[in-house]
Amino acid sequence: HCQKITKDYINNPLSMLFVHLSFGDKKSQIDYTSKIKEPMDLSTVNKRLKENCYSNIQEWAYDMHLIFN
Repeated sequence: HCQKITKDYINNPLSMLFVHLSFGDKKSQIDYTSKIKEPMDLSTVNKRLKENCYSNIQEWAYDMHLIFN
């Protein structure tokens, strides 16, 4: 179920800013990383699901919360 939900988010146009971490320039990256201590994106969550990196649903939910918080 987690993989389906994650893919639904990835395919939703409203989530496009959350699919990959991307920065326009070095200053933007520095600003982002100074404010966001645990960066996360949907493509990373999807990769972790495919590689069975989550041992339980709470770990997946934690990463999803990081993205949208």
